[in-house]
Amino acid sequence: MEDRNVHKIDSEVQKMIKILENEQENYIFGCGWMGQKFLAAIRALNIPVSGFVVTDKHLNEIEGVPIFSTKELSDKHMEANIFVALRDQDEHLQKELENIFSTVYLITYPGDIALIEAKYYLEYFREKNIDCLGDIIHLGKYGLINPFKKKDDYLLSWVYEAGDLLLPTIYDDYQRID
Repeated sequence: MEDRNVHKIDSEVQKMIKILENEQENYIFGCGWMGQKFLAAIRALNIPVSGFVVTDKHLNEIEGVPIFSTKELSDKHMEANIFVALRDQDEHLQKELENIFSTVYLITYPGDIALIEAKYYLEYFREKNIDCLGDIIHLGKYGLINPFKKKDDYLLSWVYEAGDLLLPTIYDDYQRID
């Protein structure tokens, strides 16, 4: 029987993935810590990002992703998706973005970021035939409390540590080091 929390990760993140993978371009509003974590999470799933959007532009790009001001994009309604990656969601800003972009999706912290990161790790572990349904997951010679059965904040902490500490040590896999 499939575990409810693992199923939740698969089904809830599919809503966001469906938007990310539609034919529209993807932009991230906010290029701070949360925006950059969201960028890393969706890049790990091989989903392209067309740019960051900010109200006051001070940089031209981050990690090779161009940065646009809302003024640069406000001249036309864009058939694009924008993912608002801010810790404090502003209703006025949301309405402004809805006037520019066809789809506005508010990213929650840690919820959405934890779910999309967890989706990456679920797929990674499934490729390695690791059982993610039990209370303990076995990575190499290590048995660890299953993070997919924990709340979002625990899961988010775990997935970031997994990429930085666990997987490089266990599988000689350095692709997710932050």
